[in-house]
Amino acid sequence: MGFFSIFSREKKETLNQGLEKTKQSFFGKLSRALVGKSSVDDEVLDNLEEILVTSDVGVDTTLEIIQRIEQRVARDKYVTTTELNHVLRDEIVGLLTESGAQDEQEFAIPSGKKPYVVMVVGVNGVGKTTTIGKLAYQFKKAGLKVYLGAADTFRAAAVEQLCIWGERVGVPVIKQNMGSDPASVAFDTLASALANDADVVLIDTAGRLHNKKGLMDELSKIKRVMQKQIPDAPHEVLLVLDGSTGQNAFEQARQFTAATEVTGMAITKLDGSAKGGVVIGVSHQFKIPVRYIGLGEGMEDLQPFDRNNTIDIITLGCSKNLVDSEKLIRQLELWGYHVTHDAENPQGEIAVVNTCGFIGDAKEESINMILEMGERKRKGLLKKLYVMGCLSERYLAELEEELPEVDRFYGKFDWTRLLADLGKEYHPECANERHITTPAHYAYLKISEGCDRRCSYCAIPIITGKHTSRPMEEIIAEVRHLVAQGVKEFQIIAQELTYYGMDLYHERRIAPLVEAIAQVPGVEWIRLHYAYPTDFPMELLRVMREHQNVCRYLDIALQHISDNVLTAMRRNITEQQTYELIEKIRSEVPGIHLRTTLMVGHPRETEADFLNLIHFVKKARFERMGAFAYSEEEGTYAAEHYQDEIPQEVKEARLSKLMRIQQEISADIQAEKVGQTLRVIIDRKEGEYYVGRTEYDSPEVDPEVLIKSDRGHRLTCGSFQWVKIDSAEEFDLYGHCVEEPEKGTERE
Repeated sequence: MGFFSIFSREKKETLNQGLEKTKQSFFGKLSRALVGKSSVDDEVLDNLEEILVTSDVGVDTTLEIIQRIEQRVARDKYVTTTELNHVLRDEIVGLLTESGAQDEQEFAIPSGKKPYVVMVVGVNGVGKTTTIGKLAYQFKKAGLKVYLGAADTFRAAAVEQLCIWGERVGVPVIKQNMGSDPASVAFDTLASALANDADVVLIDTAGRLHNKKGLMDELSKIKRVMQKQIPDAPHEVLLVLDGSTGQNAFEQARQFTAATEVTGMAITKLDGSAKGGVVIGVSHQFKIPVRYIGLGEGMEDLQPFDRNNTIDIITLGCSKNLVDSEKLIRQLELWGYHVTHDAENPQGEIAVVNTCGFIGDAKEESINMILEMGERKRKGLLKKLYVMGCLSERYLAELEEELPEVDRFYGKFDWTRLLADLGKEYHPECANERHITTPAHYAYLKISEGCDRRCSYCAIPIITGKHTSRPMEEIIAEVRHLVAQGVKEFQIIAQELTYYGMDLYHERRIAPLVEAIAQVPGVEWIRLHYAYPTDFPMELLRVMREHQNVCRYLDIALQHISDNVLTAMRRNITEQQTYELIEKIRSEVPGIHLRTTLMVGHPRETEADFLNLIHFVKKARFERMGAFAYSEEEGTYAAEHYQDEIPQEVKEARLSKLMRIQQEISADIQAEKVGQTLRVIIDRKEGEYYVGRTEYDSPEVDPEVLIKSDRGHRLTCGSFQWVKIDSAEEFDLYGHCVEEPEKGTERE
């Protein structure tokens, strides 16, 4: 994502998550400015100029960037808006390179400089002492002997904080009494470092009254006194700036560069409140290279600067694929890569396409995305292209022959080899860690892989193999880990949710698993996806009924109702059993919303079967329903035993008729909610509305609740609100926030 992708982050997920908010703010503005535009013209450049200035890049640096882009457009004759992000990134990296910035791949010191002395400067409150502590940790971790000098003798809190960091890291801190001469502390620190053969010395300095001449004179005095011990000390003067202070950072840089020779910058607090452009502006205008960036208080929250270390991962298909991508992202981040997950705005020189191979439309989408990335590679916008996932698992040989622009194909389960191809090792100890790409308050939780069913039309078992459950304790540990990151809502997913445990425990364990997840503190909502109707575990209904945080929502794919079609589909259930199951579920869990998926056009579906299906939809009145037309998949039982003789236009007509009926049902069910007060989780703000969901709505596929924004009542994404529904449309509800209803009435 543009100039925010120039930073390396190793072993700290929160750093990437914090930067994500800043990136989205900048590139959200840029994307909106480019709507309807196909090429870079004067209007686009004017919009870009405004965005850069308001992102704290600074006027002078903004004008320089715009001028360079104008020259690029003139040279290349034509630059599309989709290429603008790449061009912008190139020019910003160029500016930073001219400022002396180098890619810092590890914490190391130059040879021949021992001890290597770093004097750290900056105003109070920017995270200066914390930065010293984190630097000490990283240098010690690299095998270096570190000493700290508490030369900020004006503040007891600064000395105390540095001592705390010294204890945490396990390095000595040299200090004197409060009010002592800071230069004397620096002198003693270097003397101790020399006597004890230290490799690195980090000197903290006072940051109060940075615009007063006395303090600046003090910095010069510290340098002179240190040079009595080590003639060329300090070897580095590191200026710490708060990335969220905007234009104030320019003034701080101006004051410190006037008083001392600043050789590098550490930018802190680059989180959601930081516009981030200050990094580029300060580095460019004062010719100071960026050395480190940081976020938070953790010891590994400071990471080296890397101008060009970005990988794009593009995920297609289902949420199970998304989980795989999130695990890969985490592994790459452990090696310092910055990974973006935005198919519309690829930024890196390496792209990984995670494909879907389920049905024809999904295959086509995957192929088109590979070809699109291949075109970027042909234009020189991409150096490496990798493909993984279901499509390449199923058609590896064909894809390798037909798509030579792809550097390497991986299947669904061997994507770890991608790390080896990048010269990195897989971290097995982090196998269950993920970088969440959804909004921070919800995540998908995959509890198993594969499927033991052999439905006649389905290729999933061919691709993914037999059902493989994850151990329950492993899943619970992941839930606790995600809750600690701020996740409140869990979408539990599997190819067959209700088969969970049969391979590991020789019995269905989905009910005990869901109950265990429900008992984890911090889990607010649990939503269940992809149950199978045959041999449905009724104990799960008790868990749903008894636990408030298990949503009254069940995604259960029924596929059809006609016995003739169900037999041909090899679903092992009858029409009567299906009706009885629906009745049982609704009687055991009052108010439950059922989502199902139906198929039309199966080779054995007659007109009478389809009419029966229509009757079923009208009678069952599903709260949520999707449908699709049969698509023959090679290797399946249906492809080998049935002729796909129903014309495509007949399939499409049946599909349209079925969905029109469901739309009327959905509209009626939505209208019934008018006047009700529902608990809603806020997903985002869109225009003049906050957009959220009820317990009956899964992200991306189900209806949403729109709440008109009110300046006097700001809502936070991820928060829960009680909303009274004022009106309803076919897919959306409209309401306003109210007080929480009396205890015990929420599920009436």
